[in-house]
Amino acid sequence: MAAAEAWSAVAGPMTAQDGLERAGMVVSRTIKHPQTREKHRYYSYGKTLTGTPISVFWPFIVLYLQMITCSIFGIRGEAFMHTHPSSGGYGASNADRFLLYLPQIRRSFIYDVKRKTILEDTKTQGVTGLQAFRDMIGNSRGTPR
Repeated sequence: MAAAEAWSAVAGPMTAQDGLERAGMVVSRTIKHPQTREKHRYYSYGKTLTGTPISVFWPFIVLYLQMITCSIFGIRGEAFMHTHPSSGGYGASNADRFLLYLPQIRRSFIYDVKRKTILEDTKTQGVTGLQAFRDMIGNSRGTPR
């Protein structure tokens, strides 16, 4: 997704410099062309918030509430994005996986600073939202399986 790539080009270097995770959301809006009446979906990202070296819990809460509020105005939530610093783990944590079961989080992207790659996280086949929640609270640090 181009919006995730554009966001990671901005947030990735900041995380590489200070070691703090960053969080952002991709949203979309359908706009009807005034003359042709054709509908087109446009994607963008908004604010980037800073977390700690191991978490973007509070930034996620703030961004998620903003995204839910924006849905009233026809703006649709698409994806959650965050960075993993060089010292962090590779891949999605249990907490990262759980987010995919929340309304309006259709996709999740993680920018790994050490490998300079964007990972797309998807729902694990056969895992329910309840199981993902149990995995998350069973391991409070949310480290990858």
